[in-house]
Amino acid sequence: MVQKLRFAVYDIDNDTSALGDDDFLGDMECNLGQVWKLLVTYLTELLSTESNFHLDPVTPLKLQYDFVMSVVTPHY
Repeated sequence: MVQKLRFAVYDIDNDTSALGDDDFLGDMECNLGQVWKLLVTYLTELLSTESNFHLDPVTPLKLQYDFVMSVVTPHY
């Protein structure tokens, strides 16, 4: 099952919560797998270039999982 996502960007320049009176700038569609792959690639590169210490092969995956779960877990 593919989880489709759509991101819409608006120029919100007033105090109302309705988007009908704001300028639509554009949108994009992708799927959750594409977002995940981009995030994992970015975090892996960041960890490999910014780290001054050796990471075992499991550590980047664990850190990526923790980060992603903190972002995508709904907070009510």
